[in-house]
Amino acid sequence: MLNRLRRLAARFLAVGLLAATLFTVDSLASPSPAEARCNGVNNPVWSNWVYGYLRASETPAAGTCNGNQLYTGVLKDERADGYCVSVWFMEAGYPWARASSILCGVGSTDTFEWRDKNDNSRAYEQFCIHRASDWHIVACGWGNERDAYGTNYGY
Repeated sequence: MLNRLRRLAARFLAVGLLAATLFTVDSLASPSPAEARCNGVNNPVWSNWVYGYLRASETPAAGTCNGNQLYTGVLKDERADGYCVSVWFMEAGYPWARASSILCGVGSTDTFEWRDKNDNSRAYEQFCIHRASDWHIVACGWGNERDAYGTNYGY
């Protein structure tokens, strides 16, 4: 009976070690969470807009947060809900302007660029959702807030 318990314990230990090893390998091979908005040079910050559900998110792209006055990101539509998403920027002296395509459909992505207009690598950024039927803007926001925006600087 004691040998049987030892064999069973050894099997559980082997399975546990295998599971831990596979988890470690998977976590090292998987990319880290998306970071795109800049909070200063070399300091990217994960960006999204929830508005009840995760609606839009960004991932980093080459040339982001390096102080070259060119912001590059990848916008992703996170829901299949009949709405579309876009990303907008505003700088001092300029109105809000759409920087991305209008994306419709879960998983669709668009690589976009925003070139600084005031030579200070500083702009406000927000996500907007549109009706799929006519692309009319329903709401814009940032994080969990409607009508909010993120400050993007050092890009």
